Amino acid sequence: MAQSSEEPVPVRPSTAGRRASLVTFDQGISSASNLLVLIWIAHALSAADFGRFSLVFFVWVFTQNGLVRSLVSSTVMVHPEDADERPRSVLGAATLLSLAVGIFCMVGGAGIWWAGSDVGPPLLLVGALMPLLGVQDVGRYLGIAESKPGRAVVLDTIWLVLLVGAFVAVDIVHDATLMWLVAAWAGSGAVSGAWVFVQHGIPRARELSLDW
Repeated sequence: MAQSSEEPVPVRPSTAGRRASLVTFDQGISSASNLLVLIWIAHALSAADFGRFSLVFFVWVFTQNGLVRSLVSSTVMVHPEDADERPRSVLGAATLLSLAVGIFCMVGGAGIWWAGSDVGPPLLLVGALMPLLGVQDVGRYLGIAESKPGRAVVLDTIWLVLLVGAFVAVDIVHDATLMWLVAAWAGSGAVSGAWVFVQHGIPRARELSLDW
């Protein structure tokens, strides 16, 4: 029998391992950012102000993990086809849910401020930025669900780089107060959240719905 003269087709190595490494790397960036925030603010503020920041930080963690992440981010991981076929609908749902949470935080912050608590102003600020902070988290999971974890890495890297720059700027230009540091932390996260719309586009009016 004559032997075939065709060259064996080379097998392309799987990219699954590289994607898994990027997911792990992204989780590391996210954890490092949170740890950096807590360590920096613990050294920059008094014990009382650090306690106030911790309360605001807890509100953000609770709303992200308990609401936005469980209702939107985790769902898109179970239905990754939605990340490919209608990512802006996912972002529309995240925007509306985060907006509702943000309004609740702002109302609570205003009430606490009126009662004389220093937690009120930073909680108001975080509430105002909550829609973009929620979109930032959902954008990370969208990138992972559509097998493009590099997008998640970009989002968390933007937040980390801007965070460090903002903290240094506050330390140089202005006294490190609770409000300024909360603005640096939440503001850099909001910019990272805005970049999600660059990656996926801005949801249309019909895509701003919780039906997803």
